[in-house]
Amino acid sequence: MDSESFVDLVKIHVADAAVLDVVERLRNPTGRKVSVEIRNRSNWYKSLDDESRDHVDSLIAESACEALFGLFVVLDGDRLIDESGGYFELAHVSGRRVILCNSDTSPLHDMFRASIQDCLLF
Repeated sequence: MDSESFVDLVKIHVADAAVLDVVERLRNPTGRKVSVEIRNRSNWYKSLDDESRDHVDSLIAESACEALFGLFVVLDGDRLIDESGGYFELAHVSGRRVILCNSDTSPLHDMFRASIQDCLLF
């Protein structure tokens, strides 16, 4: 796995999956003890016309992408979360160790931003 594959896979398995889960929960809340809040949100969502539901779905997708973008910015060291002066190093290990993110690699958030349009086309 390389950095680009990592970014693509995280987008699919984290952002896209979260969007699908939230939208599905709005459409059809399941479980034995669905909270009143979730049920109310679902009823509100179902009361919207198709265009309004599409707008809500797009906002959910945009939020998921922005959160993931922010995480990549932190991993790249361009948004500080502590003052220690340290940096993050992310590696994929499968027989060999491949550095996906450190101070010498291409920024993950730039790779992600290049593919962000996919998030916004939910």
